[in-house]
Amino acid sequence: MSEERADQKTQAERQATNSAAVRRQDIDAAPAVATASEEPSASAADKATDKAAAKIAARWLTAQSASAGHALVAAMGAGVVGGLLVIGQSALLAWILSQTILAGAALSQVAWPLAGLALLYLARAITAYIQGVAGFTAGARVRQAVRLAVARQIHDLGPAHSQGQRAGALLTTAQDQSEALEGYYARYLPQKTLAVFVPLAMVAAVFPVDWLAGTIFLITLPLVPLFMAVVGMGAAAASRRQAVALARMSGFFLDRLRNLATIKSFGQTERELAAVIRVSHDYRDKALGVLRLAFLSSAVLEFFAVISIAMVALYIGMSLLDLFHLGPAEDVTLFIGLFVLMLAPEIFLPLRKLAVYYHERATALAAAEQLEGLLAQQLSDHIPPANKAETSRPDRGPLGLEIRSLSKTFEAGTRPVLNKVTLTIAPGEKVALVGPSGSGKSTLIATLMGFAAADGGEMLAMGPAGQEVALQVTHLAWLGQRPHLFHGSLADNIRLGRPSATDQEVLAAADAAEVLSFAEDLPDGMDTPLGEDGHGLSGGEAQRVALARAFLRDAPIVLLDEPTARLDKKNEAAILAALDRLMEGRTVLVATHSPAVISRMDRVVLLSNLSEPRPVEERLS
Repeated sequence: MSEERADQKTQAERQATNSAAVRRQDIDAAPAVATASEEPSASAADKATDKAAAKIAARWLTAQSASAGHALVAAMGAGVVGGLLVIGQSALLAWILSQTILAGAALSQVAWPLAGLALLYLARAITAYIQGVAGFTAGARVRQAVRLAVARQIHDLGPAHSQGQRAGALLTTAQDQSEALEGYYARYLPQKTLAVFVPLAMVAAVFPVDWLAGTIFLITLPLVPLFMAVVGMGAAAASRRQAVALARMSGFFLDRLRNLATIKSFGQTERELAAVIRVSHDYRDKALGVLRLAFLSSAVLEFFAVISIAMVALYIGMSLLDLFHLGPAEDVTLFIGLFVLMLAPEIFLPLRKLAVYYHERATALAAAEQLEGLLAQQLSDHIPPANKAETSRPDRGPLGLEIRSLSKTFEAGTRPVLNKVTLTIAPGEKVALVGPSGSGKSTLIATLMGFAAADGGEMLAMGPAGQEVALQVTHLAWLGQRPHLFHGSLADNIRLGRPSATDQEVLAAADAAEVLSFAEDLPDGMDTPLGEDGHGLSGGEAQRVALARAFLRDAPIVLLDEPTARLDKKNEAAILAALDRLMEGRTVLVATHSPAVISRMDRVVLLSNLSEPRPVEERLS
């Protein structure tokens, strides 16, 4: 029950965050000139957003600690043990100095204490090493787990989600924001534990020998985390703005880099260069703002630490000179004075280190907001609606396709591209989807593939006996108008259709798709490296590579979107011959205007949605 209440609370806070964030985006998108009366409401919305988002991010960061395993506990334990060893080291060193200075002890008389002191130094070095290694391991484990979760989430959300995002922003979230978490688990969390237990243990060790010095420490210690929290709130907000600016800059720069040819062809190079510089300067200002707050935090903590140490040093010095007679001052000896003075800086050292690492927390919180927002997105928001049919494929035979009341609107309030489209394709049947441009043919294919999210309706596969099967990506092979080829060898690009395929299967698919006819003329044959987006191949050759992927996939349902568009006669003939082989024994749905493709189909379906949306009309070819 407690977990359910926590989930409900998190969901409510997320809704508040989303609504406030929408208002903030509206404010950011509004003109720069605003009335004074609008500013307080905008500030209140920002504060509400920051507060709710910070709570969700903090809980999310705590939940990720499980990925660190025992490494995080080891880092905390080693740090605490190392801090406790300082107490013994200070006591032993103070005793050796007091015996040597006051009693005139010879070196041989303090040989064993010196050996013990050396062992304490060695033990502290070992604990520091364990803390560093364990902290790094903890941070690396969390970073790896989060990256895997982000990659899995992006994969599960599918292209319908990715196409609505900037590639640079997604890359920043998956790479840089997960990297920003490492310092939080490697350094901040272990140091946070040290800052709680070690100073209290040291103050407890000081009280029996001098309660007045212990009282001074006890009064001044809480001031350090108090002012750390005050400065830290500003640092967290600044880090959040920096993370948003980094994502914006990454997406902005990558978009311009990908479209460099278009920018140059329209003569907008100087304009876009100025925009890139402006975005870079914005990120620089926000990054320097974070550093400024981090240095301010360190300066404030150093001030209070120095004041406290100076007060204790003044008290010890005046007591030893018999100039101060309050409380235990008359009983202060050289051993007590040295012991307290040696512990004084060590008491504040964990808090000072925590202040140094405090910006790691602010950075991690800002990163966690973006990561948690991505990981919390529901799959049903971006993929076709869930079906209650069986999800397993009954056999290796052909599957039919059942589309029921499928609707799709790209923007709210506009005319729907698909309006309750219903279509049944029997197993093994080949259907041509025709209609005017803008009638939704390509959108229907993209929705079936998961490249676009449906607003409503169902998409099912039908078994040979008429049983319903939830449509899976593994049931589908796809060939679009503009196939995308990646940087890599020709064989690697074909193997994307089925990564587990053997070399012989890749060669067979390439032969079936007429790829070998031109691959033999390439310098390294099937191992010839291709440039990004198929650089080095013609449009027809790239289309044949994509067709080879469909052969290699060997799916029962084939979706084709204008497979022969923009091809010359020779390449069109080669593609049509390969398509005849691909479509044999498979269910086919093709969106096309080509008479040559339509003539190969069993049935033609007219999709008309230009004026008044109406159901799909069917006619025999």
